[in-house]
Formats: sequence, C-alpha cells, structure tokens
Amino acid sequence: MSSKRGRPVDSIQPNLKKGKSSKDIDEPRASQSPKNGQDIPEEGKKPKSSSLSWRANGYPAVEGLGYSKLPEPAPSTVTIPHYAVQYDLFQCSSSFESPTGSSERDRFIIKKGAKEDLDNSIKDYNYSSPSDDDEIEAAYDKQHRRNEARLERRDLVFELTQEKARRMAQAVKVPKEAQMGEGEKSLYLELALRGCKPVMFHHWRTDFATLPESLFTADDTSDEEIANLKFKSRARSEFHAIKAMKDILSLGCQIRDCQVLDVYPPNVVRKAILKFLRWAIDDGGLKTTCETIPVYIIQVQKPNEAALKTVTKLVDRLISHAARHQVAYGEPDEPYWPTLIGFVLCGPIATILSLDSDPYSPAWKAAPDSRVKFMGQFNLTEPGQDVWNSLALAISLIHVRETMVQLATTYPQNPKTPSFRDQMGELDDEDN
Repeated sequence: MSSKRGRPVDSIQPNLKKGKSSKDIDEPRASQSPKNGQDIPEEGKKPKSSSLSWRANGYPAVEGLGYSKLPEPAPSTVTIPHYAVQYDLFQCSSSFESPTGSSERDRFIIKKGAKEDLDNSIKDYNYSSPSDDDEIEAAYDKQHRRNEARLERRDLVFELTQEKARRMAQAVKVPKEAQMGEGEKSLYLELALRGCKPVMFHHWRTDFATLPESLFTADDTSDEEIANLKFKSRARSEFHAIKAMKDILSLGCQIRDCQVLDVYPPNVVRKAILKFLRWAIDDGGLKTTCETIPVYIIQVQKPNEAALKTVTKLVDRLISHAARHQVAYGEPDEPYWPTLIGFVLCGPIATILSLDSDPYSPAWKAAPDSRVKFMGQFNLTEPGQDVWNSLALAISLIHVRETMVQLATTYPQNPKTPSFRDQMGELDDEDN
C-alpha cells in the first residue's frame, strides 16, 4: 500500500509495525528544530531530564515522523529559574513530575498575562551578598535606636507633665474667706486640679488614647494612690466604668449637635448626668427608695425663664433638702453630714453649686443666700474644653456616689438614707 505521494507506509512508520508505542520513541526528526531554544538530543540518546525536556508539555517525540509542528505550551505555563524558587520570589502553588519521577519546582502555574511581570522581576532581582546583609543589619540597628529614643522622649514628657501637675496642685488653695465644709473643700480642689493629677488607671490609655498623660497613673503607682483614684469600678467590671466615661466625655459633641438638630440642650445634659449617675450608684452597690432623701438636685431652666430665677429655685431646694437631712439624722454620737450638690442647667451652660448640711458649720449662721457655695460654671460648647468640662461633671457625680456610700455606711438602718444591695443585679442601661 502506498501513500498519496507514492511512498510506502512501511517506510514511514517502520517502528510502529514492530509493536513499539509512540511513548517509547523520544528522538525527533533532525530537520525540525524545537522551540524555546531547546537543544536537539543526539541520535540514540534520550533527552536529559530538565524543566525544558520534551516530555515537559506531555508531547512525545516519534522516531521517523518527528514533529510537523512543536505544540505550543499552555499560555499560563512559564518556567521559573531555581534561584527564584529558592528565594520565594513568586508565590505559586503547583509543580510537575519529571521523567525520572523526582519532584522539581522549576515550573509553576501562574495567572495569564503574568509572564512579562515575571521576566521583569527576574531581571531586577539581585542576589544577596554580605554587603546586603550588612546594610539590612545597619537599617535594623538604626530603627531600633530610633524606637528607643522615642520611648525616652515619651517618658521625659510624662515626667515633665507630672511635675507640672504637682506644682499646679501646690499652688491651688481654697480661699480663706470662703466658709466651706470639708466636703466642699475637697470638691473645690478636685475641680480646680482636674487634669493635674491622675484619675484613671494607666491601662485605660488604650481606650482613651487622646487624653493627656497626666490623667493616668504611672506603672509604679503605689496602692495608696490607686485607692484615691476617682474613676474606678467598685462592684462592676471596668468595662462599665470605661463605657460610662466615654459617654460623658462625648457630651460636648452632643451639645453642639443640638444647634443643628433643634434639640433643647439642658435636656441633653440632664440625660447624660442621670445616665452617668445611674452607673455610679449601681457600681457602688447602692439602692434607693421613695423615702430616700436625695443628695443631689438637677434644676433645668424652662424656656423663656430667667437664669436668676432658675438659680433661686435650686438654692431653695438645696436648703430644704439640707433641713430634711438634719431632721432625719438627729444628734448621733458620730454624725456624718452630707454635702449636697446642685446642677443648674441653663442652655449649654452647667453650673455646679454645693451646700454643707452640717447645722453647726459657720455657713448656717450666716444669711441663707451665703450658705450655698459656687463650685464652677462650664460652657459645654466651648471649643477645646470638652474633656475638662465633662471631667468636672464626672468628678461632681463621683462625689455624689461617695456621699451616698458614706451615708449607707454610717446610717445602715435609717430608711431616709441609701442602703447596700445584697445581690447585685444587672446594670440597667435604659434611660429615664
């Protein structure tokens, strides 16, 4: 039988008639040169096993026939040098089996269109040398020294801030002409020195990263200083304390939003005060009843009401509550007379007043108008004063909690005072 050109088939395929398969024949025709720059194997020898072997693409060479056209490799198949694999320049995930059966990582399957980027990366790659290692080590040492210098500067700033706060604390004194009780003096100094001494734990910096360093304790703070911290949890977890602090520190932003939202600012301030006070009382493990005489008063200015009239109402209420406390406690052997706190809310301005309920204090011998002491006035819309104004309100409310705890400890059986709860309930986050 002959082909169309007159050549017998047996002369074209002599090896196939002897039972040899195409897989056993590896030698291509010499007239056909392979692609990709591959060398033609010598006659009678199999091609060497490499990443560019004839079997790499799965196409065998047939002796006598050769390749009429060498098949093109898959468009997503490229060859990566050994050094690129060694230094993990290309994050590929597959390999192939060589004809000898050993696994080689010379060929990887990467995304289409990445061959140009691959070639450019190989050209730009520089082998690591001892000089490169020295440069890397020098850069690391430089960064390490820079970090140490930054930490030293931070410690120095913290020490200077603490020293400044101590000097300011020594300069602030209670006016001699002011006839204040012990509770009023303590509150006055705490409000005047806010920001000059620590009021929160040092590990709270993570939650209040923008607050000054002087508001937090140092790492080596003594137990006595920790016991005198204002903002700390008693019965609840610190999570509730941090949340309460965050809420009251955002009061300034809420008051400025009232101008846009057309909301009455005193109501927003009253709501924030009650919310913080609710946490403080619950954290102290206290409970009150309808018979409990309050130790704080919140007076909100009504629309179209004069500010002086609002202040007069608060003063009258403070004196009335102080008289009730005096009657309720009688004349015990070791009396404790609470200091009452009043909040006057006129627009965005909060004014804090105080009254010592001790009937034997010099203030009760003077005129009724001079019994109430002025602690401070704070404009909650003042730019740059959000933290300090909110701290003033929070310090006053913590003073209210301490007063209630002292009353519950001194008069445990008196129904007119707060009492401790035996079982702590869940914190109620609902707003009244």
